[in-house]
Amino acid sequence: ATLAAGVNLPARRVIIRSMKVGSQTLDAVRFRQMAGRAGRVGLESKGECIVVAKSSRDAEEAQALFSAELLPLRSALNGQRLARAVLEVVSLGLVRSVNDLEGRFARSLLRYYEDRP
Repeated sequence: ATLAAGVNLPARRVIIRSMKVGSQTLDAVRFRQMAGRAGRVGLESKGECIVVAKSSRDAEEAQALFSAELLPLRSALNGQRLARAVLEVVSLGLVRSVNDLEGRFARSLLRYYEDRP
């Protein structure tokens, strides 16, 4: 569940023990999120993801996840969420000026899409 939540936890090897996260079936996005922790650029030269399939059905689902196409990413950091994020970084003292704030959000997915033609 920690890997599925996107916690920055780089590893050389990721073992996915179940085709479920909680009560939900593992989908392509969560699978990539979890498997992507293995062999992070700049931290490891390679990575491995091992999926433990408990049945032939699990094995088929895992095979499908390996090559599944993902929908294009969209930032959820807008409107109320953006306002809340700004208030949080300011209240936590993570930024002290407008330049700090711009620097922090300049690396966000929202900014990436705003800067595209």
